[in-house]
Amino acid sequence: MNLNLNKSDILLSARIGFEFEFYSNYDVSKTVTLLSRELNKKISIETKAHSNFKPTADHFKVEPDMSGGAKLIELVTGSLPYQDARIIMIKVLKWIKENGKTGDRCGIHMNISFDPDKCGDSFLSHMNVLKFVLEFDEDFVYKLFPKREGLVYAKSIKFIVPREKYQFSDIKDVQPHNFIFPSEKYYGVNFQKLIKNYLEFRYLGGDKYENKTTSLLELLDHFILQLFSAANDPILNDENYEQLRKILKKYEHLSKAYLSFSEFKRYYPTVGFLVDLDSDDRRITTFWPVIRDKLFNLLNECNLKDGIINYNSDSNKLQIKDANLQDCFKIENVELIECKVRGIIRDCDIFRCDIQNAEIYNSNIFNESRISGAKMENCYVNVTCTLDDCYVYGKKTLMNGKMTGGVFREGRITNMTKFDGTERVEYEKIKTRIDVRH
Repeated sequence: MNLNLNKSDILLSARIGFEFEFYSNYDVSKTVTLLSRELNKKISIETKAHSNFKPTADHFKVEPDMSGGAKLIELVTGSLPYQDARIIMIKVLKWIKENGKTGDRCGIHMNISFDPDKCGDSFLSHMNVLKFVLEFDEDFVYKLFPKREGLVYAKSIKFIVPREKYQFSDIKDVQPHNFIFPSEKYYGVNFQKLIKNYLEFRYLGGDKYENKTTSLLELLDHFILQLFSAANDPILNDENYEQLRKILKKYEHLSKAYLSFSEFKRYYPTVGFLVDLDSDDRRITTFWPVIRDKLFNLLNECNLKDGIINYNSDSNKLQIKDANLQDCFKIENVELIECKVRGIIRDCDIFRCDIQNAEIYNSNIFNESRISGAKMENCYVNVTCTLDDCYVYGKKTLMNGKMTGGVFREGRITNMTKFDGTERVEYEKIKTRIDVRH
């Protein structure tokens, strides 16, 4: 599809829904009464986040959002025509400025789609996500909202790595499925929403975002125009292919290192490698066919350039020590020892690590590890560890360590748990006589 629309026509064809996160000076009932009067919209009060009620253009909802503590609320609008959406956003920002406040954990999300009568029912389904990621001007967003760069809830989408272990003889043979790019929720753009025929833009927010009306309106237009461009013309152009060529070139050594341990040593001379803590090349070469797929994923998605890797043949796991993984996309099912990490961490055991601005899921944290600015679900935290300004949730959470600031949304705590300035919402206190200091 290739619609010939000018800038004004594109903007007027857009439909926008908002999610405003903020703190009110009033209780929820009075907040809704005042907002309803200001916006001239019916607003329902929901008792839990992500309720089943679907807002419309005339009927919004307010619900709790525990990511910023028990008092953080979220106003969710229905999908609105472009001009109406601008008016609603201006009015809500004005109301927050006069009747409430925002903080670092507050966001404003923009859900953008296009009028099916003007663009067709399946307009966004044609969008080439890879093309969108390549062309999206993220620097412009961070220019207007610099403090949002690197935020765990709205990470950069500019992370593209080749999925396969081979090179292409002709760059024009490359297809979007040959690459890995952000597909999880907590990125500046949530591509999971495409299945519902819209995209969620999560970049914006922060302390006093209600004072940035002009910037927010400017970025609304920016998002609409860039989204329309990628959906209207999904074919990769010469500039896109040149960008992909550079990406493939950057990872060319990785494909070669996959072939054999001798090639790995050639292309990763600063990364030590062991099998069962044995450095004998013959032993490592014997295990190489078993190890290399795990290693490829680690090197590819974690941008590993230093440190020591040990393959534990008993557990069939990789162990990484003394590595700088602060440019990490995702790391799964490994042991991390004395590493610096930033990114998505799943199903890992973590020892004496320094982790910042990460998402951590179903992991165990030991040995004086320090976690800052992270979102953590269903994790175990040892008594020797410290969490600073984190958001902790999940019924399987077991918190034994010290937590400073942040929000403990739900989970279990013990008599060894220490909180300092942390907002606790829901928790179960369990008794333990054992102080295990791993």
